[in-house]
Amino acid sequence: MTMQNKQNLAKLARVQASYVAFLGSLTLAITKTMLGAMMAAVIAAMAAATALSGCLDVMPPVPTCGDGELDPNTGEDCDLGDMEPDPDCDIDCTVPECGDGVTNLAALNTGTPDIAGDLEECDTAGNSESCDADCTMPECGDGLANPLALNTGTPDIADDLEECDTAGNSDSCDADCTMPGCGDGFANPLALNTGTPDIASDTEECDTAGDSQSCDADCTAAACGDGYLNAAAEEQCDDGNTEPGDGCSDTCQIEETGICTDGPSRRVYNALAYDGVRGRTVLFGGYDGLFKDDTWEWDDSSWQRILICP
Repeated sequence: MTMQNKQNLAKLARVQASYVAFLGSLTLAITKTMLGAMMAAVIAAMAAATALSGCLDVMPPVPTCGDGELDPNTGEDCDLGDMEPDPDCDIDCTVPECGDGVTNLAALNTGTPDIAGDLEECDTAGNSESCDADCTMPECGDGLANPLALNTGTPDIADDLEECDTAGNSDSCDADCTMPGCGDGFANPLALNTGTPDIASDTEECDTAGDSQSCDADCTAAACGDGYLNAAAEEQCDDGNTEPGDGCSDTCQIEETGICTDGPSRRVYNALAYDGVRGRTVLFGGYDGLFKDDTWEWDDSSWQRILICP
């Protein structure tokens, strides 16, 4: 190798060493720059988070019923800051009113304005099995008909509901909160007597759900001579009068003598025959509550009882 070549190689080595040193310096500078930028980004993010946290700390709370702050925008009419019954505010932050569906035991009952100082007992926004529409507990005799409530006037009838309620007997309702009707066993002196529909404005005198010692099945008082045969009242006959000697005594017992011209009692299962020679219709026996063995004749104008001599 000539001297010249050696010199050239030495120059090349110095150039390579300088280039390597330059690359090392450049890499270190880039690395430092990137680390600095990353640190700056982290610091900026932490600062932003801290600022946001401070902002959240001062945001106002969401309005809620019961927080003591009236907020009309949420539909509040009032807000007393607690959930206790209050005469001026329901627990849902509305003004108390019977029928709003919110029971407020401290509020005046607007459903019973005629009762001073009356408070709500319940509120189901209308009639229900547990509450009347006037926000009182349902009870037969309270004057408010609740067709959904059990009828406390008929406790012996399971699941029986109120049919009416006029706070006692009336022409349209029995005091047990059932509709009036002769034969229902409940005497209502104010109701029209459906047992005597042929008598206008006739009202019930009694009602024992049928004949009894004291009452006829047509809801009139049992009495000899009223024309109604009541076997439960120990009547054997009743010809509509209390005159003796006509086949039915003044105590409504069958007489064995005399001729009765008022006619036989109303009956079924009787026998009828026509006597063409005498022009008479003959009636025998039958059942009118008791089995009969009497004989009657009709002469086209009146009845006569025929007594059979022994």
